[in-house]
Amino acid sequence: MEEPKPWRKALWCPQYYPDNHTDENFLESLVINADVVQRSYKRVVWASLAIDQQVCLTSIVACVAYHLYQGTMTAHTVFLWETGLFLGGASLLTILSRTQEMQTNAPLPPLLPRLFQHGASTTVLVALTAVLSPVYATLTASISPDTVVASAAALLLAHLYLHDYKQPPGSGGGGSISDDIVVIDGYSGPSLRGSLGLACAMCSSVLMASQLRRLEDVFALMVLSLEVYILGPSVQYTLIQSAPAVHAMVLAALIFTAVHLISSSSVVLTSLLLCTLGCITLLCPMWLVRIHKFKAKINGPWDQAAPDLGSFRVAAAEEDGEQ
Repeated sequence: MEEPKPWRKALWCPQYYPDNHTDENFLESLVINADVVQRSYKRVVWASLAIDQQVCLTSIVACVAYHLYQGTMTAHTVFLWETGLFLGGASLLTILSRTQEMQTNAPLPPLLPRLFQHGASTTVLVALTAVLSPVYATLTASISPDTVVASAAALLLAHLYLHDYKQPPGSGGGGSISDDIVVIDGYSGPSLRGSLGLACAMCSSVLMASQLRRLEDVFALMVLSLEVYILGPSVQYTLIQSAPAVHAMVLAALIFTAVHLISSSSVVLTSLLLCTLGCITLLCPMWLVRIHKFKAKINGPWDQAAPDLGSFRVAAAEEDGEQ
């Protein structure tokens, strides 16, 4: 009786072995953590700054709504802040985007048409907000204030959970941006998950604005929300990609502003905010890096087969030679 040929990992060849056969060399190709990226504490801390920034921004918007409701802040003051934020963000975005374009050694596109386009889009958003402010002011007139506040808080938490925290390649966070929708000066628009987070944030702002007494307060809060949630991510993306030091300074300013606004209202909430930021920035990255050491991703012969035409040709040639 002819002895069977040695088993080979070639399912297209007729062999005298069952399909679930394993030989003594089966585990020689076992690989553990072949494509697992090792996390460093510094890189994870840097990536967590994006979460800190979003927490501070949502806290600032909520605090501004509270102070407008209490009358301790006027709409005129908020308008001044918004003008400064818009001019500063637009200047940073223009300078950094222009610097990136100059480094490519390509012909520079005209600057004025781009500024006019962005200015026109912003003007349309602000005008629509002004037109809809009377609607926002009476939107929840028949609903209990406690229900409105609880719903707004829940939507803010949902926004923080769904927000697109992905960072650009080369930013130090190790992230990438995919499933993009729109690109504005290098910024890729949010994914579906990020869009849901944006919707939650804007709905929360609408609920908070509906509790304000004056139309100018409603308009001021909604314009601030537009700047923070819609126009802000493009500036944040550019800062992370082109000016990490400026991004860190902006984050420090946001933390100071959030703490200052909350401290005038509640010491408990101030302590809670600081503890949350400290946990996100220091403790969570340490915990993530620690548990990452125990990650074990196993690859071996049992993985899904991938076609290898080179091996197929070699095996076919060997079969022809034996015949």
